[in-house]
Amino acid sequence: KKNDSQKQQQQQQHNLVLDNGMQLDMSNTTNVYLAGVSSPPPVLTVRVEAPSPEQQSKLISALKRLSIEDPSLHVDENEHSTHLSGLGELHIEIVLDRLGREFGLEDIEVGKPAV
Repeated sequence: KKNDSQKQQQQQQHNLVLDNGMQLDMSNTTNVYLAGVSSPPPVLTVRVEAPSPEQQSKLISALKRLSIEDPSLHVDENEHSTHLSGLGELHIEIVLDRLGREFGLEDIEVGKPAV
């Protein structure tokens, strides 16, 4: 019985259980490649600007951090302006709210949305 228990435990170590409950036997597999995740392209862009140069650098840093967490969020900056692109108005509003709550950037000037 001990040998059967060890076999069963070893089989469980080599099984991959998927979300749908399906089990895959991985005991004879050396490499597993998973498809990457892609995010949809942004549909709405707004210009964002902080009231001071110090806060502008803090804004850019915070936006870069948020875009790492959320790959559907895009930040484009040049010497004249910073643009924030997302999946819609609600998405942009949530990001602006997070900038205020998590980074203390409440006085951000936001331009008109462009599609």
